[in-house]
Amino acid sequence: MEQVRLLEDIKRSEHSINDFTLNRDPEACISKVCDIEEPNIYVVESTGASITADSSVSLVHRYCDKLPGDMYFTPKPKFHFTSSGGMFECEMTLPPSAPVQRIVSPK
Repeated sequence: MEQVRLLEDIKRSEHSINDFTLNRDPEACISKVCDIEEPNIYVVESTGASITADSSVSLVHRYCDKLPGDMYFTPKPKFHFTSSGGMFECEMTLPPSAPVQRIVSPK
């Protein structure tokens, strides 16, 4: 019975997503603006390794995947965003097995 309920929930979600996509206003979609300028890239001179803002989140997730875990605990980062006065701040909390657990961005 539980599996039947889960399948029904999935079907409802599917219908809801389909309705949303079919009835959305194409003019309301906002596309990502591509900068003509060079993106902000951090490069390690000695190795040539580089990272951009776009690739940093996936890199943090890949790092957490390498940390120790078990069947009860999967190490994942947590992000918390705050806004005040038109300025934004991000707090990233890493799993306890990481050498650094909390990083707060500048506003």
